[in-house]
Amino acid sequence: PDSVLVVRSILTVVNYDYIVDFVFHQSGAVETRAISTGYILSTFYDEREKPYGYRLDENINGNLHHHMFHFKADLDIGGTSNRYETLEISEEVSPLTQVSSSATYNQIR
Repeated sequence: PDSVLVVRSILTVVNYDYIVDFVFHQSGAVETRAISTGYILSTFYDEREKPYGYRLDENINGNLHHHMFHFKADLDIGGTSNRYETLEISEEVSPLTQVSSSATYNQIR
């Protein structure tokens, strides 16, 4: 069985609470977890705002937005002969069929 040490930080930014966990495994692996909680930051619904969110109620618009987390690790711990894995990130255009058959949005892969 793997016993782990979890170091947790909770940050409050406007209407969100972000929970960030750093999980240290006995094998030396380090895992990160980031979770956003809180209540939706809505705006007044107007037909012109339709491409930017979802109508939640008669006069309430839930805006489309992203939560992005970035971490940097020092890979030279214990010397420079460590091995590591990289992740190639690219952008692609995806269909947004909920809005219209011709609408698209950019997605990170």
